[in-house]
Amino acid sequence: MLIICFIFPIIQNVLRIQKLLYFGTDRLCNCDPPVLHRGTPENAAQFYSVVENRIEALGDMDILMESFSDGEGAPTPDDENGSKQLDPEVPAEGWASPSTDSGVISGGSSISPGSIETRKLLRLKDELERKQRMQEKHNQRVQDILSQSTIAVTIEVRPRSLVPDTNCFVDYLPAIEMIAKAHPLYQLMVPIIVINELEGLSKGIKHLSPKQQTSAGNELLSAASKSYALPTAPASVADIGTGPQPINSASLPALQHAAKVAELSKKALHFIKSRNPALKCVTTKGSILKTSNFTVEDGDGDLKSNDDRILETALNLCRHSVKEKQAGTRYLTHDVVLLTTDRNLRVKAISNDLPVRELPDFIKWAGLSA
Repeated sequence: MLIICFIFPIIQNVLRIQKLLYFGTDRLCNCDPPVLHRGTPENAAQFYSVVENRIEALGDMDILMESFSDGEGAPTPDDENGSKQLDPEVPAEGWASPSTDSGVISGGSSISPGSIETRKLLRLKDELERKQRMQEKHNQRVQDILSQSTIAVTIEVRPRSLVPDTNCFVDYLPAIEMIAKAHPLYQLMVPIIVINELEGLSKGIKHLSPKQQTSAGNELLSAASKSYALPTAPASVADIGTGPQPINSASLPALQHAAKVAELSKKALHFIKSRNPALKCVTTKGSILKTSNFTVEDGDGDLKSNDDRILETALNLCRHSVKEKQAGTRYLTHDVVLLTTDRNLRVKAISNDLPVRELPDFIKWAGLSA
């Protein structure tokens, strides 16, 4: 009885060792892909781990180069060598192949289509993990840079003073008159440079006398109504020719267009000079004039374009706007809105934190179209 008590723990240990050997040799060595590799017949009791993590084997620089390389889809010779060394089916140096030493072909050493597909999926998984880590690092770096350099701007617009450009008077004079009827809700602030442009456009065809301009314009309009369709697009200031042009069938549409713009400019000037209380003239420096008779101001000799003068006028009108800054965010309150259909002028206004809208859009927003 005493002998059995001493032998029983030894039997339990032997049984545990047999189960461990069975699990290691039959399961871990023959699974696909294998986890352990058995040693040579001389060291049959030794097992070697064949599981390696490719991600830990690569450094950050290798991950960066591999993630952003041009030939990412096609494996390079170095990748093929690395995959062979990390291939679970191929023994590493110093290991003896079970089929060579013992002459027994194990089921795990055979290369099947399923194992090839599994290795491809593992490589793809590693690549996706590397790309995800690199993308997270990149996004974090971008957020850090933006948090240090970006200044948020919140603009509250309370439209009171409206600054229309020249094209608004030429193309949308009825809309301008509609805004004037909404006075004192809105106040039209006309820059001096707009009046100068309208006066230049009202002169029309320069190589004819005033009487000839009237007769030629009537002849052009009557001739165009017979053989040419009237243009449906709004008249553009940039489309008017400045040099003398002969009256022939080829230049008839251009002359007709110039006559139309000249007539619209005269109507706009008549509206501006009608002493309407909803309309005031303003200089480039933001000074309000009591009359529209003075259209020349100091600094006319500089090299600024007319669009820049109109923009400067609007900016000087809103120089007394409320400006606050809280927690890195600028809060602006403007009551001046620039009205223009010129894309370049709108971009300049936005870059200067100036509210800007196209005239038809503003009419629709204000509910004045009805």
